[in-house]
Amino acid sequence: MTDQQRCTNYLNMSVVAGHELMHALGFNHEQSRSDARNYIILREDDGQSKIDSNSQNFEFAYDFGSILHYQSAGDHEK
Repeated sequence: MTDQQRCTNYLNMSVVAGHELMHALGFNHEQSRSDARNYIILREDDGQSKIDSNSQNFEFAYDFGSILHYQSAGDHEK
């Protein structure tokens, strides 16, 4: 394994750990926000795009770069 591969693996593990930590703290996926359809076009067939109508958005802007936003969830920004 090269140093670059080790660095990439460590970075990927760090992102996954951060993602799961956010879930442990009670955060949901960004694309699950009740207003997600205002920002992205959801693919209904991927199983990760379910809208949580009970979610609270707390007036925060939609974050396309969020660690909790699956990149595959929305094909296109609106």
